[in-house]
Amino acid sequence: LSLHAALPILALGAVRFTTPPARAAQAVPGARLSAEHDFVMWSLSGQAKAFPGGDELAARTAPELLAVARDMTGSWHRQLRGLVEAAEPAETCYVRVAIGQRPPPREPAQVTLVGDAVHAVSPARGSGANLALADAGILSRELARCAAGEVPLRTAIGAYETEMTAYAFAAAARS
Repeated sequence: LSLHAALPILALGAVRFTTPPARAAQAVPGARLSAEHDFVMWSLSGQAKAFPGGDELAARTAPELLAVARDMTGSWHRQLRGLVEAAEPAETCYVRVAIGQRPPPREPAQVTLVGDAVHAVSPARGSGANLALADAGILSRELARCAAGEVPLRTAIGAYETEMTAYAFAAAARS
């Protein structure tokens, strides 16, 4: 599924604590954790045009945002609606997510970028972390070629940037 969809997408995630939150908070002086027990997290995602008010939702209060989510899911299956209906209004928030745009072609330099610094993606599905790890693997391979005297530094960085740009921005478009 794509967050570029005109219709909203409901994402669900089970949050299960391996350490009870109260005990985990004791391990870090001053830490405050709002969750008291395991829970189901949901998010309603999509293009701004999929939501009434679009980016103006950022100015809405948490209860108003929850009311929008309830309205938008009102015709959905009762079990899905039930998750939204059971939400705590104070735990509802608006997060605008944008993806990175492909940079214009350039000559490789002695400095390059990896991860979200060059190709920010939706936080869904761990895409950003997976892309950053792929970047690191490719960049380390190319730098090893440079260190072995096989290619000059700018050539190694150029090879990394060419390969990274091809897969990372395709992934960003799917995120």
